[in-house]
Amino acid sequence: FYIQATHETYDMMSRLAHRMATESVWDQSAYNEEQFYVSHNGYTTPGVSSRVMNHLCFMNTKVLFRYVREDPELYAKLRPVSVHVNYHPEKPQRMVDIHAQYHDGVPNAIGKWNWGEGMKIAKECNDRYSESESRSKAASSPLGKKMMARAGLWGSGGSVRFLENGKLDTPWGPGKWGALKKEGTFYADFIGAQHMLTVEEWPTMKSKRCSDGEEVEVKFE
Repeated sequence: FYIQATHETYDMMSRLAHRMATESVWDQSAYNEEQFYVSHNGYTTPGVSSRVMNHLCFMNTKVLFRYVREDPELYAKLRPVSVHVNYHPEKPQRMVDIHAQYHDGVPNAIGKWNWGEGMKIAKECNDRYSESESRSKAASSPLGKKMMARAGLWGSGGSVRFLENGKLDTPWGPGKWGALKKEGTFYADFIGAQHMLTVEEWPTMKSKRCSDGEEVEVKFE
């Protein structure tokens, strides 16, 4: 927010500072009350003038993630002046990706987030069959059979083996794998982390870590 130094704004901010020091009140609620309440009974408004800026230039994250990003034409052309990260619980992480997209020029850096809470990938990661059905579908699918026939190099970390009965052998410890409900996708869980695997161009698959969307290539030998 921009506040010009006037007698009226000094009066308003003095009242706000007093309320913050003496009341248990949310600062944004008190700010809005002091700015917009009209004179009534024994209360006299400080008389500030308010200018409402274009909400697509000076936006909050609800506007960015729920509306702007879902409008392909607007999303491609719009570069906001500022983004107030106030609507979502993952504030620091979303701030990093907003900065990456609009300051560092990383294409669609914010694309991994839901317009609500969490990441888009989280829903796909958790959309699973029962464990036995997932193992069965993975083992009987053409791609699953290819995965079991070879070892896969997981990034630069080492070799992994997709074994029968949904067992997964990794350099970091044992895990499990199986088919997800989304066509052509598989999960790989190990050391407490969930990953979603999709094929790009065989023998290379892409792994996305469900907690933060980090991507790693898995190359089958």
